Amino acid sequence: MKSLKANNLFTQDVDSKVLSFYIDSIKSLSDFLDYYLFKNSYDIPYLDKCIELLYVYGEFNLKNKHFFSITVEENEKYIYFTFMNLYFIDNLVVEHTVSHYFSNANYLLKDKTLSFALSKQEINTKTEDSQNMQISNYQKDILSKTHFNKISASEYIQSTAISLIDKVEDLENIEDELETLAMEFETNSNSNILSSIINNLNLYIDIMERLIEFKHLSFALYTLNNFLKNLDLSQVDSKQHQKFSLLFIHLLDDVKQWRKNIFVLQEANDIHYLDSSLLSSCLQIQSIFENKNIQQDDEDDFELF
Repeated sequence: MKSLKANNLFTQDVDSKVLSFYIDSIKSLSDFLDYYLFKNSYDIPYLDKCIELLYVYGEFNLKNKHFFSITVEENEKYIYFTFMNLYFIDNLVVEHTVSHYFSNANYLLKDKTLSFALSKQEINTKTEDSQNMQISNYQKDILSKTHFNKISASEYIQSTAISLIDKVEDLENIEDELETLAMEFETNSNSNILSSIINNLNLYIDIMERLIEFKHLSFALYTLNNFLKNLDLSQVDSKQHQKFSLLFIHLLDDVKQWRKNIFVLQEANDIHYLDSSLLSSCLQIQSIFENKNIQQDDEDDFELF
């Protein structure tokens, strides 16, 4: 028996059984993630990548106090995940993050609806050796790895070379410099200060990329920094400069606390607790400049999350 009207953007040829997740909180979003990655056994290639990316977009929507639905439909060959009411994220941002985070995704995006199609019959023919070879290309495959096996901070520190841990001390100085530049940018938004922010972010990213376990975090910062490199300040309203400074300082506070929890206090139960949240925060900052769909009234009501 087939559904009369499917939600996905690919086909109407789906089974009548549809799972619908109404997301109005982090708890309900986590329930969706848990259902597909922990509570049920699905042998579907790339399922973890798809679910994690949907989680990031969902967290981003919730930070903007916007509720949404994710529906799941199936037929004999495919399972379809459809994110409905994907507001606050520009189409170009979606295309950019999908291409880096889930480079082989089969997806469609239309009218604030995003659908992924995962093949049930696709066979992963890569050998373990070929996978290991591809992992060396961190801008593609490593960046799309997911981290669902918890590693505590103390476990991570014990298993990491001292030479790498020592490099982390440099992060604190870069954080302080970035915070100073962000405050200067709020009152004196010029290209020289923006260039200094970009250069210091590059230094920060270079160190984080040496810490192999934190490729997600370095990718999130890389995404933001790449956007800033192409930003034309002459086309940006001064109010947006101020919003950028406030949100960027807030992001730095999160990163500072993450560094302390992992490398100083060693109190984090899961070293990857910031992974999806940081990417969501970076998307939030991009949306200040890039999202053409938010009306002026919405911008005036913009709140820090």
